[in-house]
Amino acid sequence: MKTRICFISPSAHSKMGGAESQLRHLLKTLGKRGVYAFIITRDIGSEIEQEVVDEIPTYFLFSRLGSFSFVLSAIAFLMRRVSEFDIVHVHTHCSPVLIGVPFRLFFGKKVIVLMRGSAEDISKARYLILKHVADKFIVLNQFAHDNLNNAGIDSEKIVKMRNGVDLYYFKPCGKTTRKKIRAKYGLRGETVVSSVTRLVPVKQVHLSVDIMRELVKINPKTMLLIVGDGPQRKELEKTIEDLRLQSHVRLLGECNKETVREILQISDYYLQTSASEGMSNSILEAMSTGLPAIVSDIPANREIIVNGTDGCLCNNEIISEYIDTFKTLFKDGRKKAGIGLNARKRVGKNNDIREICREYITLYSCLLSGKNA
Repeated sequence: MKTRICFISPSAHSKMGGAESQLRHLLKTLGKRGVYAFIITRDIGSEIEQEVVDEIPTYFLFSRLGSFSFVLSAIAFLMRRVSEFDIVHVHTHCSPVLIGVPFRLFFGKKVIVLMRGSAEDISKARYLILKHVADKFIVLNQFAHDNLNNAGIDSEKIVKMRNGVDLYYFKPCGKTTRKKIRAKYGLRGETVVSSVTRLVPVKQVHLSVDIMRELVKINPKTMLLIVGDGPQRKELEKTIEDLRLQSHVRLLGECNKETVREILQISDYYLQTSASEGMSNSILEAMSTGLPAIVSDIPANREIIVNGTDGCLCNNEIISEYIDTFKTLFKDGRKKAGIGLNARKRVGKNNDIREICREYITLYSCLLSGKNA
């Protein structure tokens, strides 16, 4: 029997978020393996109610009166389609988890909840709700697993998964192609550092700008390309102007998948200064492209990078760690190349999207058959 899944992702309409990008990539690959899936998400202020995005049916539901209007809209919508799915997979641990309650209680549907980030700062009341709503919890790092355990969630209900990357899409390009792409973006001999991120407080993008202020003193040809958008854009634009870094830092805004790949392919380094992650898609894509990733030393990043071997971990409280790391790699081209090569190998071994899909299919099959995943 075909596995049928309703994915609930309040921000699936977003072009930029790593979790949203991962969801669409995962569903597209699952579809090729016979899994039927559709997404319900918040409306985006337009008249669009349904469209097929990346081959996935996507429904935009009323949410203009806040999160609970989305919850009620989703329950009403799914009540009319209760025979079309067997699993409710909620891509957040916030209020939309409530959508799964009536379908688990009255229709015997299975409910999976993806815990975003490291599952920190969740109230006891929310944990109590989650404990009684979900059949399985998916976590992306050990820190989140431990937090759930400490909150009283049974280990048998927690499944640790990994994010996946299309290794054949995110890969290094040849010198000729790289030169052409660089020319497209008006770049020639610059040392390019890239960062793909949302411009929100938790990502701490201002630290990347602070780092650049020091790097241009060491290498005046250093250029930072930031792909992404968010509420902090104007604040960052002012900071860049105040620091007179307009010719060294570019805010490129939201970009499609092809542009993200191009930016990574023309880069020399990848930089990320986030305070919290689940498992960063953007870091994995940079590593798959063969870039040395210089990133924040947080629990989630420690699980995808061995410091000094296939990437570099730096303390966000000590900016000089980032500067010293860049200095070392600026001087030692062989070490830089080795880290980039190891990075691609590591992602190839641990994060191939095809293998991740097999793991999800196993999880769904076990859940529906009553076996423990």
